[in-house]
Amino acid sequence: MKWLLPLLLLLTLSDARASGVAPADKEPSTAQKIQYLQHRLIPGWAHQTDGAFFRDLSAGELTQLRAIATDLVSADYAKQIEVTAVPQQQGLLLTFPQPNVPPQCFFIFIQQRENNTYAVYTYEKAFSVTGLESGRVGVVGSWPADGGHANHGTRAYQDAESFLKDIATLSRPLTSVSDSR
Repeated sequence: MKWLLPLLLLLTLSDARASGVAPADKEPSTAQKIQYLQHRLIPGWAHQTDGAFFRDLSAGELTQLRAIATDLVSADYAKQIEVTAVPQQQGLLLTFPQPNVPPQCFFIFIQQRENNTYAVYTYEKAFSVTGLESGRVGVVGSWPADGGHANHGTRAYQDAESFLKDIATLSRPLTSVSDSR
């Protein structure tokens, strides 16, 4: 639980504005706040808390995660966040309410690796360019410790089991690519 207090001082909605998630002169929208939670805060906590965030979630301690989600989004949204241990993959699966807009996440998987390091994978609702793309539901992404984002391509599934099988096959090291997010 000690992971949150120092980060709260550093990570505020002004960070969302500074990072381009929200304009500096305007309150972030609900969608922008969800994106900030899923794409900045959670990966940051996974990588920057020396394992405290992972240990808290592993122990079923969701109080602080839900408090931040409540403050950013809503109590109803926060209550719907679920965390499931996936011991065969040394990780935790975070399940979110059904995404409304891209790039909100269906799931985030945090995998414990050697030397108290973590891999963070997301399954995000896919953008539609034409509205006619068939079979394109989501995009698998990863968030390395340097704060970057890697895209592993679009997928057609919406279930957690398929996501977990999919990320188990990813063998690339987590290095970032240029991304405007």
